[in-house]
Amino acid sequence: MKNILKILLIFVCNSGFSQNFTEIETHLLNLINEERSSRGLSTFETDTLINNGAKIQAIYLSGVDTRKKITHTNENPLYETPGDRIKISSNLKYIISSENITAFNYDSTRTSLEIAQRIHNNFMGSEYHRMNVLKEIDDVFDEGIIITSYYGHYISYNKKLNLIIAVQMFPTKNFNE
Repeated sequence: MKNILKILLIFVCNSGFSQNFTEIETHLLNLINEERSSRGLSTFETDTLINNGAKIQAIYLSGVDTRKKITHTNENPLYETPGDRIKISSNLKYIISSENITAFNYDSTRTSLEIAQRIHNNFMGSEYHRMNVLKEIDDVFDEGIIITSYYGHYISYNKKLNLIIAVQMFPTKNFNE
């Protein structure tokens, strides 16, 4: 029953939106990796577990009824913080996460690439969001190990508010697992 409700919620929240979410997400990852590469940073690899953490918040935000509720807090106590969401979605593979969220009015005349560029520009135009995007994971033990930077995101549409919502997550791996 819970899965049926979740599928129904996704369908209802995404109806009226004509762009392809996967296409927007692919463009967004390419834009982020181009930005990171141009600054001499490693590129991100996506992880489905992190995408699932971002999806929890994006789906929640696609159902809120006011812009004031577009925040990092989820009313469900199980998913209240980005840390809660990443721990649950990754089965403790990741333990904490920073999170970027942006929301803006949907314009059906825009292409998927233009929407991805708007999301990217919103994040890069904010000091703290930009810090998350440009943070490099260091080899804290100085063992010459190349540490892969993992990243996740999810795009949703809030039909009631006509908003595109993008959630990015930048977790820290649980090295005890």
